[in-house]
Amino acid sequence: MTLLICILALSACGSKPERSIDSDVNSGSSSQPNLNQDKSFSNGFVGFVVKKENNQVLVTNPKVQDFSANGGEKYYYSAFWYTNVPSNIEIGQKVEVWVADGVKTTQYPGRDTAVDIAVIQIPQTDGANLTEEDAIRKALASKEVAAANYSYPVIKEVKYDVSKSRWTIFITQISEEKVLEIIVEDK
Repeated sequence: MTLLICILALSACGSKPERSIDSDVNSGSSSQPNLNQDKSFSNGFVGFVVKKENNQVLVTNPKVQDFSANGGEKYYYSAFWYTNVPSNIEIGQKVEVWVADGVKTTQYPGRDTAVDIAVIQIPQTDGANLTEEDAIRKALASKEVAAANYSYPVIKEVKYDVSKSRWTIFITQISEEKVLEIIVEDK
């Protein structure tokens, strides 16, 4: 009996945890594929929804990658346009998107069909009236971002200053070292 318990415990250590949609993540779709059993799904892509056009969303990831050693971009941020997105997905939301494995485009930003999408709920900041996603939405709609003419904006960082009652959203784009600092009043 003890041997059986040890074997079960050891086999559980090597198993892949199942993806779950709990209180921190709300799914954008009602049916959840089993991403562990069906190997035709890739790992999820996490980022912020920065544009929404024609039933598609543009999701950019804030993690910078440096490909300059190979002649590529020094400031590269992954970005994908996704189709098959539920209508309740909005600009400013942090999401995780799953797609079917297969041949991918090499264009930038990438294009793919979402198999599943989950909104990552960010807790309301203490003392703030706006949510983080509201602040991001306002920053992306600001005249400063419009003047910068960013085709593929990247949300680098979001901060809230409770003493000044305002948000600071740091936005950049591929190939840019420069980061815009957008102030959003908490109204």
